[in-house]
Amino acid sequence: MRGKKFLINILLILLNVLMFTGCKNVNNKKPEVNIFKPTTAMDIAKSYLENISKGELTKANDLCIKELLNENKVISTGTSKIVAYNVDNLIESTNSVYVVFNVLRSSNTQPKCDLDSFAIKVDKLEDDYKITEVKAVNKKQVFVKNNGLRITENGAGDSQLIVSLNNMPKDVYPRENKVMLYKEIVPLDEFGTISLSYTGQKIAMSTVSKENIFIAIGYLDEGKVVQGSIAGQSSNEAGSSQELQELLDKPIVKKVVPVDLLKDVKIQNFIFSQEEDDLIVEYIEKSGVKRIKIYKTEDGTIANTKIDTMFSAEKYNVVLDGLDKKAIYINVSAIEGKDDINKELLGTYKLDLEKLEMTKK
Repeated sequence: MRGKKFLINILLILLNVLMFTGCKNVNNKKPEVNIFKPTTAMDIAKSYLENISKGELTKANDLCIKELLNENKVISTGTSKIVAYNVDNLIESTNSVYVVFNVLRSSNTQPKCDLDSFAIKVDKLEDDYKITEVKAVNKKQVFVKNNGLRITENGAGDSQLIVSLNNMPKDVYPRENKVMLYKEIVPLDEFGTISLSYTGQKIAMSTVSKENIFIAIGYLDEGKVVQGSIAGQSSNEAGSSQELQELLDKPIVKKVVPVDLLKDVKIQNFIFSQEEDDLIVEYIEKSGVKRIKIYKTEDGTIANTKIDTMFSAEKYNVVLDGLDKKAIYINVSAIEGKDDINKELLGTYKLDLEKLEMTKK
């Protein structure tokens, strides 16, 4: 009898322990919360612009809801391509975010560039993040008229003269020379590739003559105001007044920093670093080799990146592959048909723009 009671007591104790442990596990099990992550949404918005800039429209469209795509009448990159962008602002709500970008565009056919503002809305739809809205407005546009670079704001209104060919330096010291003994004449037949910075306070510009290219950086004085056109005139009088006004315009460029003279190359893009302390020049040599050069925007000196010593222009293409706040990414590939290629050098590298150190990804 005592043995039975003892056995029952033991079983009751074990049952209580098991029930307590089970309740504890149930209480400790945290409910899964489907939290909206703004950083994930921002990455989606960045991927959208990155795909657009590379012409990969299908990949870009895959990030959008179908309703947004159905509203698009024309799906193409046009003649004005996206060359660079950075995040300007982030506006969060419960399950969505607006990512506002400064977007730089450059024309494929003429010296023209745009600084646009893109607002991309990303929503969390069940377990997926999708772009539900894309809005863009023009902030600044630069174009050539009467041998001068001119700028308009918000896509309309009177334009201001940035600089004319007559105002550009007439001769400069070539950067390739270690000892500055002589100057070379600046090619001034016409303007070539141009690009604004993300803030619109700097502009990278080039002038060309045959195979020679001069690169410079202009610092803009946005405090100068353009005089309005004269009202109450006939169209002929207004046209004459406009021409006279353009002749009397004073350049709004505060200073022009000479950067370099290049020969027998074709400039593809001018891209400012995210902090605008560096200018990346993408170009193609006469042989078809793709290369980049990096210059300091403050004084136009070339950055000592060791890219040319590590990756010979006779064997390797070097192209820009992306930008971070204080770094850029470059991709190194072999020139087709070249022998004696070190395959270990091929790939993507991160270049720290402050320390000028390169690490392979």
